[in-house]
Amino acid sequence: MNTNSNSYTIIYASVMVIIVAFLLAFVSSSLKDIQNKNVELDTKKQILAALNIADVEDAEAAYNTYVKGDMLMQADGSLVANDGAFNTNYKGEIAEGRLHVFECEVDGVKKYVIPVYGAGLWGPIWGYIG
Repeated sequence: MNTNSNSYTIIYASVMVIIVAFLLAFVSSSLKDIQNKNVELDTKKQILAALNIADVEDAEAAYNTYVKGDMLMQADGSLVANDGAFNTNYKGEIAEGRLHVFECEVDGVKKYVIPVYGAGLWGPIWGYIG
């Protein structure tokens, strides 16, 4: 086969794209659980930062120490316990008229952390207010 022909170049590039795409898909699917765990840990760190608790060694343990409840505020203002898994994306909850409320206790004082979401100039803005 002539390695200087256009067909060789196209076949070679196609084979390389298929191999690289397969490898990227395999790595992405095999690391999905670790990525989800890191997103959850980052969310818990941001909730702790809203409470002015920073530089903790074990964010999971600190979150379990300070956060006493994860509740949902319904559209009518009533609070119900969140029985679902820990949520890291609140856009859908807000769109459905529910708002997450994290009940926390820091130094014997009851505090609340609420996720906020809105439109910014170049994209969505989100964070936590404590």
